[in-house]
Amino acid sequence: MIETERLILRPLTVDDFENVHLLWAQTEIGALWRGAPLSREEREKRRAVQVSLWEDQGYGMFAWIDRSNRAFVGEGGLSHFQRDFGPEFDDSPEAAWALMPEYQGRRFAYEAMRAVHDWYRENFGAQRTVCIIDPGNLPSIRLAQRLSYRAIDERDYRDAQVTVFERAADTE
Repeated sequence: MIETERLILRPLTVDDFENVHLLWAQTEIGALWRGAPLSREEREKRRAVQVSLWEDQGYGMFAWIDRSNRAFVGEGGLSHFQRDFGPEFDDSPEAAWALMPEYQGRRFAYEAMRAVHDWYRENFGAQRTVCIIDPGNLPSIRLAQRLSYRAIDERDYRDAQVTVFERAADTE
């Protein structure tokens, strides 16, 4: 578990399904990846994989909990999503994040992902990390840049264009 000024970050568990379901059912969030929100079945499969990755690799996606009211804020972390982009991408830990709409624009994602990167470096050493972002998702692009990610490529992913970002291993 990680604690920040406003958040508790803990590994996702099977008990988080309803919160993750509500998060990804949000049209503006789910549509970023598939043109439409993920189905309940797709979200359950995704959540189950993320829970098992904690057991397999010792890290993964965190549930973000508001310390003041214990509300689910979102999810994010570092994991391996195996997007078939090739070893230069797929072999690196991939950052990902999503926030409930009522928490967007309040720097919760920066607070959480900064803590995630610090925790990962302390526990697994400094490593290059990557992420992909829809080119129209300007808030996530700004967050990635603030976390010291830089755009390195454009790719097609699930019939859409995404920007590939990397963060150098020596980034503090």
